[in-house]
Parts: sequence; C-alpha cells; structure tokens
Amino acid sequence: MEAIESEINARRQVSSYARQAIEIATQNEFERQKLEIQKQSLVEQLRVLEASGKAHTEEAQHLREQIKMVEVEILEKADAMRFVADRITEGMYAITAGLVEGNVEAMKEGYKKALTMIVAYLQKVVTTTITTIVLNQLGLASTGMGITSLLLVPVIKAVVTAGVNAIMSPIYASLSKFASGGRVDKETLAVVGFQSLFWWMFH
Repeated sequence: MEAIESEINARRQVSSYARQAIEIATQNEFERQKLEIQKQSLVEQLRVLEASGKAHTEEAQHLREQIKMVEVEILEKADAMRFVADRITEGMYAITAGLVEGNVEAMKEGYKKALTMIVAYLQKVVTTTITTIVLNQLGLASTGMGITSLLLVPVIKAVVTAGVNAIMSPIYASLSKFASGGRVDKETLAVVGFQSLFWWMFH
C-alpha cells in the first residue's frame, strides 16, 4: 500500500512540474504572438512613411529601431534552449545542495524537476511547431478561412497533440520512477539503462 501511495505521489509531482513548464510555454507563445502583431503594425507604419517620401526622416528611423528591438524580443521568446538551460541550472543548484548536505533525495528531486520541465516545455514547443507546419502545408493558417477549414483546425491540433503525447508518455512515466533509495552491501546483479532512457547511479 505504501509503495502504491509513493508511486501516486511521484506521478503527481511529475505532473505538477510538467504543468508549470506547459504554462510557461503557453504564456511565452502568447507573448511572442503579441510581439509579432506589434512588429506587423510597426512595419505597416514604416511602409506608409516610405510611400509618402519620408523614408529618411527621424520618425522613420525611430520605427526601424523599434522594429529591431521587437525582433530581438521575438527571437528570445522563440529560444527554447534558453528555457532548457535555465531549468538545468535550477536542477544543478538543487543537486549540488543535496550533495553538500548528503541528501540523496534532494539530488534526485533536482534531476526530476529539471528533466520533467524540460521534457514538458519541449513537448509544447514541438506540438506547436508541428501544428503550424501542418496548417501551413494545408493552407489553413491564414485568415478568411471557410467554415470547413475552421472545423478542421481543432481536429488537426488534437491529432498532433495526441501523437506527441503518445511519444512523451513513456518519458514521463520513467521520470516518476526514481528509486526511493536503498543500499547494496554485496555483489548484486542488476539491469539498468533499459528503454533507451538516461539513468544515473550514485556510488
């Protein structure tokens, strides 16, 4: 019974970390889309100035500088590796603290949190990217779509999400199965590293 409760708690914890990462990814994508709209507005304003012969005015130059600043922000929002690096850093702090304190559980928790958030964030990024590619290929990403196209979009998103989730599920399952600890005081046979997953062993 205790083992079952421990497994349930571990899965809840992994789910909690995953939700945090997905919320961050969703907010990040929302902010990126807002920046894209802002950039489009600035570009349109610049085109109006250029069309009216004011391409070399101070106002036009100011718009160009604003566009560059927005483009930098867009690139930062699209940089998934920055998020991954931040989560690894957080995990390493927890691992180091656990090592200094001799707390193996804290070390494992650092690994679990970092890896789960990375997987969940990349899952969200991959899902969004694949969905965008499919919609673009089918010509469904533009505005002014007919009723049939509008009905197809959520179906396609659901199919892509289900496919990515199916691939990621075994990874989430493995992240909830960090051993609770134990001691080996004699020669013992063991099988580690199955299912092509990463494993850590402390000696």
